[in-house]
Amino acid sequence: MTPPPQKKAVEVLPLLRPMFADKLVDESYMGDWSDVLETMGLPIDTSDPLVRVCLHCGDANLVCRTKRAEESREKMHAAIKQADSLIETEK
Repeated sequence: MTPPPQKKAVEVLPLLRPMFADKLVDESYMGDWSDVLETMGLPIDTSDPLVRVCLHCGDANLVCRTKRAEESREKMHAAIKQADSLIETEK
């Protein structure tokens, strides 16, 4: 028996979109909706409700995702400092 033909990546977008809308996708693994579109070489429509638009620059681009990653790192470092100070107070 012949296996079914492979779907092109863009053909599965209608299946993926509702999963992103319902927050069923772990974005830390796959990225957000604009990452998916960008990876597939498709245009990113900033009026699309699934595309997060950066409040910093008003666009959905790599700079914005870099800024989000920097902010996440800053929050993580702050949490580590807070945990360290709690450990020091307990000594």
